[in-house]
Amino acid sequence: MTDFMWRQVPIEETQLGLRQLTQIADEDKMQDIFAKFLTAPTELPDEKASAAKILCQILGIEDLIATNQRKPYEVWCASNAIMREAEGDDERTWFLAHRIPRGREVSEEAAVMREEVKNLAASEPKLSQLVSNYYKLCDMSEEAVGANQCERK
Repeated sequence: MTDFMWRQVPIEETQLGLRQLTQIADEDKMQDIFAKFLTAPTELPDEKASAAKILCQILGIEDLIATNQRKPYEVWCASNAIMREAEGDDERTWFLAHRIPRGREVSEEAAVMREEVKNLAASEPKLSQLVSNYYKLCDMSEEAVGANQCERK
């Protein structure tokens, strides 16, 4: 659903994936919840928009993320990976939650926060790697992020 919300996949792929998921789950309740979306036509642009709106209503979200650019999506995913790794330690989670979003900023204060985050993560290899990847993404251009994503495929 994250890829759908960030406009990273076509609505048809979202519909197909959700259809497969509901079939595998074999849950009538789940199929009932998504029935209107799963049967929505998606051939024409206005049908695609209507199907997206239906899924947004089902999921309880106001609308899709305004951009379909790859960089904001990748940065968001990277920051979430850091926070998932930090779960279980309230102090560390709070510390990261207040500093990670500043990683995209270019200022003296943001640079200090980056160093604080790197120092906190240094003793944990996985967290350190996630932080490093996050800041690398923050510093890349939209074009470089897109090219990097194509290389991974």
